[in-house]
Amino acid sequence: MSKKQTTEESMPTADLRDEYPRFTRAMKGTHKLLVPNMLPVHFGIILDILRDDGWDVELLTNDARTVIDEGLKHVHNDTCFPALCVTGQFIDALKSGKYDPDHTALLITQSGGGCRASNYIPLIRKALRAEFPQVPVASLNFAGLEKDSGFPLDLKTIVKLAYAVFYGDALMALYNQCKPYEREAGAADAARDACVAAIGRAYKEGKYRRYKQIVNGMVARFAAVPRSREEKVKVGIVGEIYVKYSPLGNSRLEEFLLAEGCEPVVPGLMDYVMYCAVNNVNDAKFYAKNRRSAFAFGLAYRYLHHMQRKINRLLARGGFAPLHDFEHLRKCADKVLNQGVKMGEGWLIPAEMAALAETGTENIVCAQPFGCLPNHIAGKGAIRTLKRLYEHENIVAVDYDPSATKVNQENRIKLMLATARENKQEKGAAERQAAERARGDKEPKEGKG
Repeated sequence: MSKKQTTEESMPTADLRDEYPRFTRAMKGTHKLLVPNMLPVHFGIILDILRDDGWDVELLTNDARTVIDEGLKHVHNDTCFPALCVTGQFIDALKSGKYDPDHTALLITQSGGGCRASNYIPLIRKALRAEFPQVPVASLNFAGLEKDSGFPLDLKTIVKLAYAVFYGDALMALYNQCKPYEREAGAADAARDACVAAIGRAYKEGKYRRYKQIVNGMVARFAAVPRSREEKVKVGIVGEIYVKYSPLGNSRLEEFLLAEGCEPVVPGLMDYVMYCAVNNVNDAKFYAKNRRSAFAFGLAYRYLHHMQRKINRLLARGGFAPLHDFEHLRKCADKVLNQGVKMGEGWLIPAEMAALAETGTENIVCAQPFGCLPNHIAGKGAIRTLKRLYEHENIVAVDYDPSATKVNQENRIKLMLATARENKQEKGAAERQAAERARGDKEPKEGKG
């Protein structure tokens, strides 16, 4: 071995990371954890689980313009709109005076994929270094990221979180199928609140795995909501995970659609969880990577898909439209995009648009953070192919970024809704004509005299 090689091997690896406060398990009794708001109902259930486990956690609801301004101050506007929103929400909350920075920490999830979302934490730490250098950031992830500041998880907690996502998805589907049709204002909201309370009791009593009892209870509660039989325009929402779900990120898109007299159809969060699991399996299949972890992710996926199918059957039995079966989503993806395309939300976006069209929701808002290249390619870039496959699919891609005004975003969606209503009228007229022809064919013809 040469002297040069010996010298290079003995040299320590340079650590170019900036110094930052580490999050530790010991902070459980001393720090309040702030969580950005992406899915209010889902995250509310999850945070109740963490509180029962002894954590002091709070879901942030601040969404004034100051949140975006703080994000712009600390994150370059070309980086990623969700990163800007999350960072701005954290800094705005810390500046509100409600929290003691010396006893506050921030909690964020990471998928571990190639998306810039995996780099949110360095961006947040950079902002904190300028304003609140003593505040640590904890990462909740399953990819082995941030080993020195990871949120501690054991198998029992992971199972609890998985069931919480299933219940949140079922609750979201039931609410969206009742809210547009409720005859008594607030009845669907009251049903949702009652279901959240029932789920919370099940967790406190250790009965959270009794999914049949819990889901049947939710179905019965929403079935009791008085609803009109009016047929309304259904609008699917797909896109990058944050702007797809977050009221802050998508300018309260679901509320806008409800105000326009539409039924929002939002795919479940568990789809994204299973998408991440399947991608790890595909890494071993396509790229011969991480074969050991791929086996574990494969087992997890089979269990999650098994549970999803059971819960979907309960929803269908109660008279409600079930969520998409994930294996159906994978088959839909194969019609448009290879499952090896997994940057960002990758193949999941066109898969959801195809599945929506096949299940009767032809009008779709594809929510895109401006500058999110993977989602523009997999989302907007797949629209032409989808329209060739489903000729009546009516898709609008809407960009969300700090400079995009809510009025412009809503006007683009209103144009899509105008087309949707025209298509609905034409379809109704065609169905009436077909029914009249069918009746005419059944009438007995007069015999010749």
